[in-house]
Amino acid sequence: MRLVPMNSGQARARLVQAGAVFSAVALVAGCGTNYRPVVTPINPSGPGAQPSSYVAVVSAPSPTSPGIATIIDYSGDTVLAQAPIGPGPTTFTIDETGSSGYTVNSDGTLSNFPVSGSLQAKQVSYTTLTSTSKPVNLFSPSAGLYAADLNGNAADVFNGYPEAFKLAIPAAPTPVTVVGPSLLGQRNYIISQGNSLGGNVSSGVACNLSPTTATAGEADAIETDSFTVSAKIPLGKCPVFAVESPDNKRFFVLNRGDDTISVINSQNNTLNACTPFINQNGQPVTCHPSLPVSPAPGMAHAGPVYAEYNGATSQLIVANYDGNSISVIDVSMDQYGNDSPTFGTTFTIPVGNNPASVTVLADG
Repeated sequence: MRLVPMNSGQARARLVQAGAVFSAVALVAGCGTNYRPVVTPINPSGPGAQPSSYVAVVSAPSPTSPGIATIIDYSGDTVLAQAPIGPGPTTFTIDETGSSGYTVNSDGTLSNFPVSGSLQAKQVSYTTLTSTSKPVNLFSPSAGLYAADLNGNAADVFNGYPEAFKLAIPAAPTPVTVVGPSLLGQRNYIISQGNSLGGNVSSGVACNLSPTTATAGEADAIETDSFTVSAKIPLGKCPVFAVESPDNKRFFVLNRGDDTISVINSQNNTLNACTPFINQNGQPVTCHPSLPVSPAPGMAHAGPVYAEYNGATSQLIVANYDGNSISVIDVSMDQYGNDSPTFGTTFTIPVGNNPASVTVLADG
């Protein structure tokens, strides 16, 4: 090994370099002892879970064997649950909250079952109806249950759980349906094919077989706070179905016997009639107590039997069973709750034989 002598200047330079290296090492080593902020990534939450959407189907294999309630996952197209209900269910409805289903059964009982993907037979409750009642239709708002009682010419009211008979509200002869607001509103209407002035039909079947000779029907307004009838509103011949607008300001009753739709102004609790007037915007307003419907060319009668309200377009879509046609009717209102200038504008669409139902997509 060879030794190289250094002068004093070189020695000082080497010491400075060594000190610099030592300082750098000290700084690097010291970084681990100080707090360093940690960046935590925020992952996107993604779309929300698809809401549960069920379909409830009631089957009646025979008049004497138990009916079956089936719950279907609408979004997944799968059967979630099945449970037996009363024998030979004859009419069915779901309450406006979508949580409970009701059937009237051939053995004189009323079934109640939850609309749930975990439905079991033990969750089905039963109520025995009075021997004199003959419910032909059910209506369940957000609270309570109504039945159109054909034998008693009344609207039977039920409440509690299981549902117990509360009282019968007298109605015009041959009641066929009860209609009202989806939420608990001021009044409901029971629709009858006869009237309190003495007009009657022997049965709903007879009304359908000879609609042109039937008597005029009637809508009896039931006040929900007192269960009393506050108005008797005349209808057309053979009313068979009714539907309300989403704001519950108008009720539309389909009269199969004279090819008309009676319009009820529920704000006034009368037919939708008035003396023409000028609204706050200076526009003329004409009220429409009745709307005509037309059959397809070559057919004698229209015979409206079912309708849905298209909320996206403020139109009533009507299935005319006897006339092989669909009616699309403008039933829009102005900002003040009056009939709009186009209210009653109707389009008639010929379709196949005997259309019995119609549906409207939610987006119009």
